[in-house]
Amino acid sequence: MGRDEKILQAAVQLFYERGFDAVGVDEIGGLAGITGPAIYRHFRGKQDILATLFDRALDTLLTRVGGAVDDPLEELRQLVTAHTAFVVENERLAAVYHREERALDDSHRRRWARREQAYVERWIACLAALCPQRDRDELAGAAWAAMSLLGSVGFWPPEARSSENLSEMLSTLALGGLLALGSGLPVGAGPGD
Repeated sequence: MGRDEKILQAAVQLFYERGFDAVGVDEIGGLAGITGPAIYRHFRGKQDILATLFDRALDTLLTRVGGAVDDPLEELRQLVTAHTAFVVENERLAAVYHREERALDDSHRRRWARREQAYVERWIACLAALCPQRDRDELAGAAWAAMSLLGSVGFWPPEARSSENLSEMLSTLALGGLLALGSGLPVGAGPGD
């Protein structure tokens, strides 16, 4: 494993355990087995490390999701299943990605938001095809709700993450919730209403 990778793994562990703001470059270096100042030979600083982690998370998501599918239901299944697999297999990275966006500086945040927007739009477009009666704001909220549900896995207690069928359960919950948008019920109405 190269030094860059050791630094990134150390950063993910520390950012996950304590949060971006509570971690110093020297601590990342210490965990990676190098001096803090040696990190600057590999990254411009802690912001650059965080931005690299965000790029890695999004690149992994986009690779897992693959190309668009013509059938909107199959597309939604693909999005949900790929996102679920990413968060279950990369709990710490997914948790950092889910929680630390606020820690990115403006230039990194703008670049990342542009990249992420295409991914989010794919969710919204898929939901719009499946639930044409819903407006864009509802669909955007539903997409973010599903991604937030999935992205929160790394913060759950260990016993909640220990199920052998965790990926399947999460995919079923997220997909079921999203498909309920097409039920024709008004927002906020339950099945008995």
